[in-house]
Amino acid sequence: MHARIGKSGEIGFLLCLILGFAAIRVLWLALTYGALDGLLDAGEATRVALSVARHGVIGDAYYFGQGPTAHLLPLNPLLAGGVLRLFGPWSATASLVLLGLSLGQVLTGYLLVRLIFVRMGTNPLAVRWGTAFLLLVPPFVPQETVDFRYWEGGSALCLVALNMLAMIALHDRGRLQRWDLITIPALFALTFFVSPPAGLAVGGCWAVVALRRLPPASSAALAAATATALVLIVAPWALRNLEVLGEPILLRSNFGIELALANHPAAVSGEAPEYVFNDRIQAIHPAANAAARAWIRANGEAAYSRVLTDETLAWIKANPLDFARLWARHVSEIIAPRAWQMYFSGWEGARAARANTIAVVQLTGLVGLAIALLARRPHVWIPAVYIGIFTLFFGFFQPMPRYGFIIYPYFCFLAAEAIVWVSRRRGSETRLRAAPPP
Repeated sequence: MHARIGKSGEIGFLLCLILGFAAIRVLWLALTYGALDGLLDAGEATRVALSVARHGVIGDAYYFGQGPTAHLLPLNPLLAGGVLRLFGPWSATASLVLLGLSLGQVLTGYLLVRLIFVRMGTNPLAVRWGTAFLLLVPPFVPQETVDFRYWEGGSALCLVALNMLAMIALHDRGRLQRWDLITIPALFALTFFVSPPAGLAVGGCWAVVALRRLPPASSAALAAATATALVLIVAPWALRNLEVLGEPILLRSNFGIELALANHPAAVSGEAPEYVFNDRIQAIHPAANAAARAWIRANGEAAYSRVLTDETLAWIKANPLDFARLWARHVSEIIAPRAWQMYFSGWEGARAARANTIAVVQLTGLVGLAIALLARRPHVWIPAVYIGIFTLFFGFFQPMPRYGFIIYPYFCFLAAEAIVWVSRRRGSETRLRAAPPP
């Protein structure tokens, strides 16, 4: 009876949190933009979605009229573009559907991460208050309500969490089941194709699971099936790129741009980073620079990316210590973001409050992660490996809030666990001091 009441109460608490999650985001959107309808802009992904809606072409990433592009992977822009095509780009219905898709993906991702921590045996109080903080305190509100209508953050969060749940199940079984050679490779390949950085980190986790829990033959079979799934999902995109762009681009054509935005002499000049980054965008990003757009029209976006890659790698080779400083700074900025980064998050409001919230949560979460690892909590190494690979990878680039979104929910629960652990530890010490001597 008590168990049923407790479970019912927890479900009611969770439903109240979900209502609060939706109300806070919708209220922020209405106050910030004055209405819930209208086509809200989120940069390149919005232009690609509009190109899909108007012309049926994955294109126009840098400017309208550009034509086909591989700047973005296709799945999320195709989904958003399909909605815009169906209801009309400037219709209120399209805007509300995209808002629902964005918030739906984010909420589903948050609840899946919650389920991961339940499966890992996290203290129920930490699960409860980690969920409450995640749903009711929204430092990523511009991404949750606007960006993820078109970008991949919400869907990537869901896919990563589904991978982790599958890892926990396989780790507990210690053997492959009949459909695992289809479902696991398909899930991983889809994750990698939606978000290569997230896929890279998830792939590292899967490798550890396979090496720790599967016999060599099963690990080899899983690796072969995964490679096959990757070929099946990447090959059509590469063939499309070969046909319309003249090059078989496997994933995205923007590597050189992102590398060059983050690593250059001005970045170590000591000047205000917000001005340095903005100036760098104006200097090399085709969406902001007319000369770069003209170069792309003449030579192609992949060639432009290669030129920037070669220039940046030459600078890195000539300045390894400066590059190492930047890499370490970028790693620190994804764990403890600075207020200036919020200038480039789609909304400049509450810059310090949002950055400080993320930083405090994630630094506290690192403490919680250390506590859980030292206590040898089951499966906690999975989010640890994922966070580690993801964070170290983004040291090569300038992290923006949209990038760090897909590790933040894990830190929320780990931070709550750290706080609960410390509170209980202090409570135990207080009781021991108050106890009468034997």
